[in-house]
Amino acid sequence: MAKRHSAKELVKVLLVGFLIACGLLGYSMYLDKSIANIYLLLNVGLAAIPLFIAWRLMVVLRKKLWSAWEPLALTFLWLLFLPNSFYMVSDFAHIQEMSSPTTIFFDSIVYSAFIFLGMIMGLASLYLVHRELKRRLRDMTAWLIVLVVLLVASFAFYLGRDLRWNSWSVFTDPGGLLFDISAVLINRSDYGVLIQTVIGFFAFVASIYWICWTLAQQIWLKGAADMVAHIKRRQAS
Repeated sequence: MAKRHSAKELVKVLLVGFLIACGLLGYSMYLDKSIANIYLLLNVGLAAIPLFIAWRLMVVLRKKLWSAWEPLALTFLWLLFLPNSFYMVSDFAHIQEMSSPTTIFFDSIVYSAFIFLGMIMGLASLYLVHRELKRRLRDMTAWLIVLVVLLVASFAFYLGRDLRWNSWSVFTDPGGLLFDISAVLINRSDYGVLIQTVIGFFAFVASIYWICWTLAQQIWLKGAADMVAHIKRRQAS
């Protein structure tokens, strides 16, 4: 019941956050007399995909081993779409070109609302997968896998930001994607931008996730302690 309750609470919080962001976006478009920023709705929709996949994976893993085809397929799709959540950070680069001088501050608030929502959904999906890993592996091994996932997501961020590839390219143009990846790895002149982007973004996302994980664990421990105390009080009475 507790897990189901927390899942419902998460959905409510994200839905409220989405509605607030949509309200801000609507007013921003009214001020700008333009619908140029409507693309934020598409981006946050893409950011929600890994959370729904992680949720489904969590349900499937209650009945099946991770080595079964369905959990493996869901894990692959989750890894494929996870960078979309974090990629929303790059939307900050478009604020100036999409805003007028009189509305740029308010538009910054709108962008921040959508980017924050996208990041939260990505981090929540990672948290769900991390919990499943911890149930099956040692704590250090689970953390190592999480860090590798974030490193891969950071490389995907570079592919999207600098080379303009996206998650769908794995299906629509896998040959072109592999060619560009191999070209980047072979051409040492690109290493500077590659290392700067990947390491910088990895440090940014990993530190935020570590903070969120620590806070979530403290909240969970407090909830568990409160529950134990409640049971003891009932038994004593």
